[in-house]
Amino acid sequence: MECAANKVIDKVFGIVALVNLFLVLCYAPFAEYSWKRSADLPNIVLLPGAAILLALLYYLIYRFQNLLANVFGRGYAISGVLFWAEIYWTCNAYFKTGWDAGNCLLPSAIELSYGLPVSDAGYFSMCPNNITLLWIQSKVLKFAWRFSILDGKTGMMSLVALNCLISVISALLIYKIVNKLTSQHTALFAWVLYAIYMGLSPWLLISYSDSIALLFPILVMWLYMQDGWKAWVRWFLIGLFGFGTYYIKPQCCIILIAIVLVELLERFYLKEKRWKELLAGGAVLLLAIATAYGLQQLIIRDTGLKPEKGGGFGVAHFLMMGLNENTNGSYSEEDAIFSYDFSDPAKRRTAELKMAGERVKNYGFVGMLEHLSKKQLVNFGDGTFAWGAGDSFFWEYYERKNSYISGMIRSLYYGDEKNVHYMETYMQFFWVWILCFMGTIILKKGKTKAENICMLSVLGLILFQLLFESGARYIYCYVPLMLVLAVMGLDDLMVKIWNGAIKKK
Repeated sequence: MECAANKVIDKVFGIVALVNLFLVLCYAPFAEYSWKRSADLPNIVLLPGAAILLALLYYLIYRFQNLLANVFGRGYAISGVLFWAEIYWTCNAYFKTGWDAGNCLLPSAIELSYGLPVSDAGYFSMCPNNITLLWIQSKVLKFAWRFSILDGKTGMMSLVALNCLISVISALLIYKIVNKLTSQHTALFAWVLYAIYMGLSPWLLISYSDSIALLFPILVMWLYMQDGWKAWVRWFLIGLFGFGTYYIKPQCCIILIAIVLVELLERFYLKEKRWKELLAGGAVLLLAIATAYGLQQLIIRDTGLKPEKGGGFGVAHFLMMGLNENTNGSYSEEDAIFSYDFSDPAKRRTAELKMAGERVKNYGFVGMLEHLSKKQLVNFGDGTFAWGAGDSFFWEYYERKNSYISGMIRSLYYGDEKNVHYMETYMQFFWVWILCFMGTIILKKGKTKAENICMLSVLGLILFQLLFESGARYIYCYVPLMLVLAVMGLDDLMVKIWNGAIKKK
């Protein structure tokens, strides 16, 4: 991509990253907003500590890179170790949650896994995007009833194990992407950073769209970078997973949009437009999208569900909810009831748009800026991604696996909250570092298309979350891409510092 397009992306991303960091560091301590979480140390203290300690970790990995590379190898064996470590960790802590994940989705998946009709069909008419997740869970549970040795009674651990597998595959893909973009020691640093941050994420314990969708943006990014593959295979898989993930988590499609934009911008600046190549790639993408749609229809048929047409909440509903002042744009039961009371989709949409318009008018310019600032803090202010948010989050605890480790791990995530604040501070430590250093990527010269796609994806995600319903867990699936940007930003900064020190000598 030519310099003009690079500069636009750099400036916009740099401004947004700087504003985001300012809100998290300086505005958050004084603002009151939904699901606000306070760590043991303020963000402005955590950041310099994280910068120093992680720079030291980066240097140690660089210093002993040959030894670590021999141990790490191609990453498969050590990732397998990480997988079993996560299995042991989560096996000592898993529980049954409430809200949609535990009270609606899980009972339906259990019914479906036994071949029974889904009794709560109305829920899936209202939330059709959860049908694919229902189907995935039912297949995993069906396997668990027959073969699982981890938890044969509830089947919950089989769903948690799937989260662990997805998490470890994401770590491996991050390693491969960063290794291709820069160097092996930086890729090792990225893998280690992911393992000690996301590998301990409490969301591994919850089987829902956020944990399942974690894989897809980073997978699509990895597929895009496979230049040695046949073009039609690569673009078909990009389209299949890039669009197919819409049926699990709509936000995940943003990376596909970013890829298309970057490719179109490149063609715009090239002297030879290569329109035939562009049209061929577009045709393959459309075929992949049609395939994803067809697979979704097969999944719906396999579940036996017949979602009511127009029964689901549409864009207008989430736009209206995103403008709710009382919840700072996060989930509002009042808004859900308001929309549910309209049986006619057209009337519902009209009423929702009218309500949204009234809310915009009531805010005014200054009020809207304040609302968007608080929404951004709801989305990006919490390194645990709104863990435990809601009255029915912790619904049912299972018997401890042992007398010590289970109690210790559980105390970090729930229970009497004796040690929960340690977990919250630990997660926030890494999160403020990622928010800071992903912005330093703009200082890097000669960025690749992959890096531009990552930046555009994050920008698209921020815009999406500002427009519609806010929620920290909604950005969870894009953390791997943000981590890649942060690591690449640190790597470029360290190289500049190192070269500057050599020049002075």
